[in-house]
Amino acid sequence: MAPVAKAWPVDSRPLAEVRLPQLQRVSPEVVRAQVRSQVGQQPDAARQEADVRRLYATGDFERVGYGLFDDAGRRVLSFDAVEKSWAPNSCQFGLEEGADLRGESRFELAGCVPAHLDHSLGGEWRTDLRLGTKIICSTELYQPLDVASFSLSRLTGSWIGPIIDVFCRRAAGASYVLHEGRAGLDLGARLGGAGSCESAY
Repeated sequence: MAPVAKAWPVDSRPLAEVRLPQLQRVSPEVVRAQVRSQVGQQPDAARQEADVRRLYATGDFERVGYGLFDDAGRRVLSFDAVEKSWAPNSCQFGLEEGADLRGESRFELAGCVPAHLDHSLGGEWRTDLRLGTKIICSTELYQPLDVASFSLSRLTGSWIGPIIDVFCRRAAGASYVLHEGRAGLDLGARLGGAGSCESAY
């Protein structure tokens, strides 16, 4: 007689609790707004995986996961998220080297200072500096306008000073620095996890 496979009963109990991770830096309100799973719903793998993708897309976490377990007879959905271990306000530097067909070399030193805004909506203020054949200083303030980060604003400003060499009979005669300043304001909305749509001024 062939063995009969035993069918395990399906646990149809609704969620009694949805637990969010303990956070050091990221606003709990922002995380809560990304989670669509709610108490009273039946567990749904597709919905829970979509919650994980939305949390990871915020850019604040190294990894995100979830699990289902029993707690004193209650069905609990728990999200586990590890915040990025590197400092959100750390400085970054780099060196770029290049050469053209005339044998002239160029070097550029680049630096970046991202600063996380520590309030309920989050956001970032980023400043970039490049020194070399072009002198570029730019700053950008990215600010969500609601806890779900559906609407957003981006304020930018930059100063550019390209160094232009003037040649006379193939010999460098003079160098000029042109000054150019720019400022802008973008308003937009996120399109799910696919990107965002913004209008610039």
